[in-house]
Amino acid sequence: MKRLLIVVDYQNDFVDGALGFEGAELLDERIARKIDEYREAADHIAFTYDTHHKNYLETFEGMNLPIPHCIEGTDGHELYGQVATRLHDSDDVFMKPTFGSTALFERLMKRQAVAERIGAAPFESIELVGLVSNMCVLSNAVIARTACPDVPIIVDAACTASPDPIMNEKAFDIMEGLQIRVINRNQAELAEEADKGVEPEELEQPGEVEEAEFDGSALEVEAEEAEADKPVSEAEASELTE
Repeated sequence: MKRLLIVVDYQNDFVDGALGFEGAELLDERIARKIDEYREAADHIAFTYDTHHKNYLETFEGMNLPIPHCIEGTDGHELYGQVATRLHDSDDVFMKPTFGSTALFERLMKRQAVAERIGAAPFESIELVGLVSNMCVLSNAVIARTACPDVPIIVDAACTASPDPIMNEKAFDIMEGLQIRVINRNQAELAEEADKGVEPEELEQPGEVEEAEFDGSALEVEAEEAEADKPVSEAEASELTE
């Protein structure tokens, strides 16, 4: 049974660039280790990129816009640090102009529809890490919960952060209220131990889930809406029940 890891917007501009903040760089090694764990287990990995174009500054000139950031083609748009070296050609990449990714939602919905037709689940779990906890991580966690209602949705508090500590905690409260499992919430102490190579007993293992109702998983790259109504192919059925 396979899992899905979604690395949300861990880009230069959110770490040490235009909208960077102190402490964001500390997530780099933790997220990289988590990606390695998923990769070793042959699980699915996806990346989202906050993506804007140079002409969006001209289009909205004079309006109260946030600081220009994550402009496609600039260094600020690229993934940060060790995480950048973990991106593989086989990974799914979603470029999004706002907080949540509509392309990610459509992809998950397609997999959910295929899984339902054969009585399986698309993933054992869906875990999210990256930036920023109270904005894009929260938005895409809600998307995952909506698209795959019976799949455990997990957010690792030790692998996300916000420039506003109060909003960070409020985001975790909201996610828990939406039945999203927030692990390692007492992250300040536990993450410090993890960075030292220590795994205290109370530190929940990344991606660990208590249970899953169904068996099987896969992430289809094709996103044609009509395919959801076609009979399930032998290849799709085999992929979801392996």
